[in-house]
Amino acid sequence: MDPILSQRFRREAQALAALNHPNICTVHDVGVEPRYLVMEYLHGETLAVRLSRGPLPMAEALEYGAAIADALDAAHRAGLVHRDVKPSNIILTEAGAKLVDFGLVRSAAPFPGHDEAEAVTTVPADLTAPGMVLGTLQYMAPEQIHGTEADARTDIFSFGAVLYEMVTGVKPFSGKNSFSLMAAILEHDPPPMSARQPMTPAALDSLVAICLAKQPRNRWQNARDVTLQLEWIAQTSAATVSADRPAQSRGRLAWWVAAASVLALLAAGLSYLALASLRHAAEAIAFSITPPDQSVTRMPLDPFTTVSPDGRHIAFTVQREGDGGRLWVRSLNSPDARVLPGTEGAFIPFWSPDSLEIGFFSTRDHHLKAVPYAGGPVRVLCSAPSPLGGTWNRDGVILFSAAATSEYTPTSLGASGVHRVSAAGGEPTLVPLTILTEPVSAYRRYGAREAWPSFLPDGRRFLYRDADSGTIVVGSLDSPDSTPLLTADAQAIYSATGHLLFVREGTLMGQTFDARRLQLQGEPFRVAENIRFNAQLGGAVFSASDSGVLAYSSGASQGTSRAVWMDRAGQVLGAPRHFSATVYHNRLFRDDNRVAQERVTSGGVSDIWLLDLTQGRTVRVTDSPADEEAPVASPDGTEILYASNENGVYDLYRIPAGGSGRGELVYQSSHDKHPYDWSIDGLIAFTVFAQQTRRDIWLLDSLGSTEPRVAVGTTASEDQPRFSPDGRWLAYRSDRTGRHEVYIQPVSGSPIPVSVEGGSEPFWRHDGRELFFVSSDDWMSAVEVRLEPHVEIGAPSRLFRIPPHCGAQDCFDIAVTRDGRFFVATADAVPDAPMRVLYNWISVLNTDRATGR
Repeated sequence: MDPILSQRFRREAQALAALNHPNICTVHDVGVEPRYLVMEYLHGETLAVRLSRGPLPMAEALEYGAAIADALDAAHRAGLVHRDVKPSNIILTEAGAKLVDFGLVRSAAPFPGHDEAEAVTTVPADLTAPGMVLGTLQYMAPEQIHGTEADARTDIFSFGAVLYEMVTGVKPFSGKNSFSLMAAILEHDPPPMSARQPMTPAALDSLVAICLAKQPRNRWQNARDVTLQLEWIAQTSAATVSADRPAQSRGRLAWWVAAASVLALLAAGLSYLALASLRHAAEAIAFSITPPDQSVTRMPLDPFTTVSPDGRHIAFTVQREGDGGRLWVRSLNSPDARVLPGTEGAFIPFWSPDSLEIGFFSTRDHHLKAVPYAGGPVRVLCSAPSPLGGTWNRDGVILFSAAATSEYTPTSLGASGVHRVSAAGGEPTLVPLTILTEPVSAYRRYGAREAWPSFLPDGRRFLYRDADSGTIVVGSLDSPDSTPLLTADAQAIYSATGHLLFVREGTLMGQTFDARRLQLQGEPFRVAENIRFNAQLGGAVFSASDSGVLAYSSGASQGTSRAVWMDRAGQVLGAPRHFSATVYHNRLFRDDNRVAQERVTSGGVSDIWLLDLTQGRTVRVTDSPADEEAPVASPDGTEILYASNENGVYDLYRIPAGGSGRGELVYQSSHDKHPYDWSIDGLIAFTVFAQQTRRDIWLLDSLGSTEPRVAVGTTASEDQPRFSPDGRWLAYRSDRTGRHEVYIQPVSGSPIPVSVEGGSEPFWRHDGRELFFVSSDDWMSAVEVRLEPHVEIGAPSRLFRIPPHCGAQDCFDIAVTRDGRFFVATADAVPDAPMRVLYNWISVLNTDRATGR
């Protein structure tokens, strides 16, 4: 072996063997011939590997930082300088951080605060003579670059560079080559950490800035002072976010911590820094972000907001008139948001754990995708119809909620629920979950029963919402067992402050939560009012980062319906008065003067209401704890048919149009049913959810003289039946070709295709000589129809583009009046509300409480 290498080997062995510290890799034995070391086995990853996934949460950065500083203090007290402190020489284990690789260590000259007798010479002077540059350039102190003497303060500089990167995810010094990098270290100060990680406490910013001083005399003079400062900052931050700790205990703890810090700093002659830290610790900031100009949102494309785990970026969906919605990113150190190309139809975004990619769902092709937050190629991961939320863990596992059947496109998913897929893409698989209650119904407006998954910190367990019972549940990748926690009107997420965040009756709530024991503690408390909420999706617009950044939107929620009168050219002729509510299924009566509609309350329960268009007044028709939906008027306008899940599944009921209360049961079976039309001959057309993946069209005599029968029942899914004015023909939608198309057929007969490039929502002109439908690209289309003496179907022609709608192709409520006007009920285009952003949100909340705001 080379003599110099031999001496370095001997030196490292002697240095390590002389140290005994929990955060320094232990040497158990040393051999000379042959040369070997028996060292402690460390199971974990290097800090460099961890930083490749992004910055550390602040609590972890402070914990590991204090451990490494304490290890350096032990080495320095033994008279040793590491001289190569860098992320790859720090191992993160279950027991904490370990400092390794003392291969460049040398004896230290005595330094301030230590007795000269403590210095132990272990290496000849000529082995590391002045002028020899040893270390790793990006973490070198200026004196190392100059080749001058290194001491403990050299390690403190390198440690400051490492701590800077741990907090921000970015190295403090950079350059295009080694020369420009050395120039940066020698001549320039890096930006404050708070400029790159806004949640950085001011005290930590000051500490690192002193570590990185160009002149050794201006740095911290020993690692012990650095350790004390880091421990104080960590304890102060913990006291700030402990919402349920008694104020008196917090005061005593803060007094003792502050006193200890001041004493330590007085010993080093730096007490003024402690006072500055006390003034600036745990700063709280609140501000708003305004969406891009001319942006609107349309159900179900609420501007679902998600904060990156490092708290540096916010991703949200935006729609503008004329486009299908795209994904935008606002970096919090930038005044402007930017659109990510290739994200058309983006829906419900969520971040990768390293804050480098954004997962999202596409309403264009119903797939789960991912895109770099800085922009770049969009990756298609898998099919994901009717999605309700996604989450991504550090092991590269993505969970998402999706329905096995889709109203838009066939899918390979075998069942509805929470699915897992690799972040690299592939076939999704169902996550087994124990269902806590019997399902209320197999029918749901949108998505699967198990919705809005969100990983807990361990990356194995996750929260989800049981959409039927409204229960927030903990599931696991390792077991089907489920643990119920609480009820909520929307999703719940875990905040790194140690709280669950959830929504009840429009209010964002928080509650202390032990994520390891899965135990709620204390009482829920209010965080923000009037949270934007999508009743159809059961989702609210709020998000929190690992670093304590909270973002949410307030104001108008999606699900509000708007109706307009239009002519064949698409010109708006006016709008009915008093037509605005959280409603679905607006059905125009044949007298063209009344509308039956389903209204949804803030608690998610729906009832049937009657709107008189001539008088501008509404009357509640049904009133029960069950859901009543899908109203259909009788031919003479005296009754309303609807579906109710009063008996566990959706059965058919009828009630007088001017009545109120509970209706009369018309037809009951074990499958969900959805009424669509009532013919002039008294036949009721409804769909039956024969399986999760298929619907059939059934007919029922409203007088009850005959048993119901299947009118259209194939291996495909058929729905949206509408009778011709004479009651002899049915128009409906089927996906028998793999795409939704419109067909007609005699009430008892064979199908005849009408649309040729996709179609939904068929309905007849009052004389039966024209059929209207909505094309796959949202155009109102018309086809001339001759039914006698033989059937003739004309070529479809486009009339006008449908106004902003829910995008699901079965959420339209369209009719044509006898005078040729179109009644078009669509989802409102709600202007995007400003997003409220809180840094250190729990501190903001406590400040507001203290000041009475």
